Amino acid sequence: MRHDHGTFPPDPARTFPKEAESGGAGRPVGPARAVRPVVFVIGPWQPRCSTGRLMSATGSEGEHVDERAEERGGIRRGMTWLGVGSIVGSLLSITVTVVLGWGRIYAEAGGWWAVAAVVSVLVLLHHVHWFGDRMPLLPGGPGPRPYRPWILAFFLVGAVVTGLSLPLGAAEALVPADGVLRPSPTAVLLWSATCASTLGCALLLLGARAPELRPARTSLPPLVVGALVVVLVEISAVPLLFPHERHVTWDDPTEPAPLPDRVERTGWTWEPPSGQGMRSVVPGPHGPVVLLVDGAVALDGATGEELWTFRRPYPGGGDEDLWDWNNSSDAWVDGGVLHVEYPDTDPARFGGDGRSTDPGTARVTVDLTTGEPVDGSFPSRERREEERDSRRTAWPRLVDPQGECDDYPPRHTNTRDVGFLLCDDTVVVVAVDHDGEELWRREWPHESDDVPAVWEGRRVADDPVLLVERGDAVPVGLDPETGEELLTFPDDLYPREYPRSDRRVLRADAGGSVVAARSGPDGLLLQSSDPEGNVLARVEVEGVSFDAVGHGAAVVLGATVLLPVVDGAGAWDRETGTPATVLEVPMTEGTVTPVPRGDFALVDLFGTPGGVVVAEGDEYGPETLRGLVP
Repeated sequence: MRHDHGTFPPDPARTFPKEAESGGAGRPVGPARAVRPVVFVIGPWQPRCSTGRLMSATGSEGEHVDERAEERGGIRRGMTWLGVGSIVGSLLSITVTVVLGWGRIYAEAGGWWAVAAVVSVLVLLHHVHWFGDRMPLLPGGPGPRPYRPWILAFFLVGAVVTGLSLPLGAAEALVPADGVLRPSPTAVLLWSATCASTLGCALLLLGARAPELRPARTSLPPLVVGALVVVLVEISAVPLLFPHERHVTWDDPTEPAPLPDRVERTGWTWEPPSGQGMRSVVPGPHGPVVLLVDGAVALDGATGEELWTFRRPYPGGGDEDLWDWNNSSDAWVDGGVLHVEYPDTDPARFGGDGRSTDPGTARVTVDLTTGEPVDGSFPSRERREEERDSRRTAWPRLVDPQGECDDYPPRHTNTRDVGFLLCDDTVVVVAVDHDGEELWRREWPHESDDVPAVWEGRRVADDPVLLVERGDAVPVGLDPETGEELLTFPDDLYPREYPRSDRRVLRADAGGSVVAARSGPDGLLLQSSDPEGNVLARVEVEGVSFDAVGHGAAVVLGATVLLPVVDGAGAWDRETGTPATVLEVPMTEGTVTPVPRGDFALVDLFGTPGGVVVAEGDEYGPETLRGLVP
């Protein structure tokens, strides 16, 4: 039997002509109800039911397709309403920030945030159906509004504004490598709101048409979630990016590393965080202590690791001029502790635990070894200078009541003031404590026209000594605590036939002394002696002249000496930051060739536990620290 897989032709007798359907004449005689023919189809395609849905043998595939389509539509609807919530949260954040007036809005954040606010308003008013009916076209005529082109345009505008308004320098996380931190919570908040507005437009692009509020049960939850996320991000941005306490202590200090006998390489490099300027660098118990414009950082001299930090808290809201914030704090080392003083509108917030305050000023004192707050009352820097000026004025009256000698300003230490008197043919060195009590006095004959000098030997590994230059007489080294003579200079170690400008003491302490002197046309002569005055070595440095050496920055390391050498003009006339070569000179008898250890824009060079610190920078001060290590 042959089966025809085609369709059966319809029976004309069982169909109605169009006239009959319309009720016209000529209705044929037939059954009162038409019967819809049954069509059998065998082939690769599938028939559709009257609703247009695909049919299958099981009757469920079309339902699955519809469910997936509805699920995708529900996800898109939820994402678009998350976008609406982000825009609502952005507009709310901008409004609150501007109304509260945190700082000077335009000076800190510019005006790009206003573009984001306008975009947010336009999207919410013209591209969201809040009441079910489509809103009319923008002024110009009726008709449906094009949705995606407008939202795409708003997104592109928001993306451009987000890039242009990035507040570089407003928070440490945003400061570029060559930038400077100028803290501004206002700028960060307004930029975050701009980002939220742009993100909201991106989410709205997922929809094919403007989102409709109805039914509210599917639109309100994502709207509220989107707005809450933006609000929570804004609320947490200030405490996270601008913490009030930026204090890290060293809980388990170790023994300091010894000063090495020599160095061979640059072991570490350190730059201040967030472009903060370095005011100065001083030797600390374990390495350099860097005084920043907003606090201090202590480093390990061997590794460059940060041991502890104290940086002044970020300013909060209020009328403080944040553009001048970096110049409003002061840090200094005095009495073996670090002091950081800065203005604060609520000084009581920082009271206690070593924090002393004056009206409008917060001052914190921390230990140089651990960074822990130090309890007690400490004078301000201004008060300390006033006390020193007062002692400097009173010193001559205390040591020479009759005024019979010429007095010279004393040198200050942590516990005493030491100076000298020139009395006809006698030089007198006198030490007085801070209460005005005389501690000790030493006298020597003085038969030279040269004015004596008293200065403190450069502290490296041992305690410093007081060096007393007595004109034509051989210098002596004294213990600043007792006045006892600790060092004896050999007669030929510090030649008196050379002017004082042509001879320099590089180091003098209880462990020995090293002297640099001009040695004629052949170069520089270095000589060392022990505390008893025995000459240990005389070294002529090949190819280096006395005038080219930065003697004040020379470092003595056991049996070697590091000399910063400047080409061209005399070292004492050079500007800070002039390129200099650091040469290592072995203290071996005879003529030696120095070994270069690096070329630096030198500001200072000093020894610390674990290595030698090179401060590089320019005439404005240090910018980079490098550690020379064994």
